[in-house]
Amino acid sequence: MRLSHFFAPAIDFGLILANNSAQRMPASVPNIYSPRYGSPKITWTGRAAATLVATGCLAVLLIASQLPPDPSGEGTHTLLGLQRCQFLVNTGIPCLSCGMTTSFAYFAHGQIGRAFFTQPFGAVLAILTCLVFWGAAYIAATGRAAHRVLRFVHTPPLLWTLAILSAAAWAWKIFIHVQGWETL
Repeated sequence: MRLSHFFAPAIDFGLILANNSAQRMPASVPNIYSPRYGSPKITWTGRAAATLVATGCLAVLLIASQLPPDPSGEGTHTLLGLQRCQFLVNTGIPCLSCGMTTSFAYFAHGQIGRAFFTQPFGAVLAILTCLVFWGAAYIAATGRAAHRVLRFVHTPPLLWTLAILSAAAWAWKIFIHVQGWETL
C-alpha cells in the first residue's frame, strides 16, 4: 500500500479514517462561531472629559517649555508668580516638591538627564504627563476606551512604587542640595 493512499482521505477535513475507509462526519455538527465584539464606545461626556485631561496635560507641558530652568535646581516656579519655597527658607533643606517645576522645564526642553538629576520624581511625573496626554487624546479622538492598557495597571503596587520613588527623589534632592551639586 502506498503512503499517498493512506494519507489521501485525511486531506479532506470532513473525512475521518476508520478501518481504512473514509466516512463523512454527520451533518448535525454545528459550525463554530465566535462573534467579534467591537471595543465599547465612550459617551460624549467621557470624550469631553478626556479632551479636558489632554488639554490640561498639554498646557502643563507647554508652560514648562516656555520657562527657562533655574540653574540652582529650584526657583523656576517663581517665574510663574509663586513664592520661594518656605520649607527651604525656614529649614535650609528642600521640600518634597522642590525642583519639580525646574525638572519639568528641563524635560520640556529635551534635557532629560538634567531633569532626572534635578528632581528624579519630577522627571517621572513629566513622563507620566506625556503618557496621560497621549492616552486622553486617543480616547477623545477615537471614542474608544483605553481599558486594554489600563488593565495592566494595578493601583496598590503603582501607588506604593510612586510613594517610594517620591521618597527616594526627595532624599536625592536633599543630598545634592547639601553637597552643593545643584548648580552642576
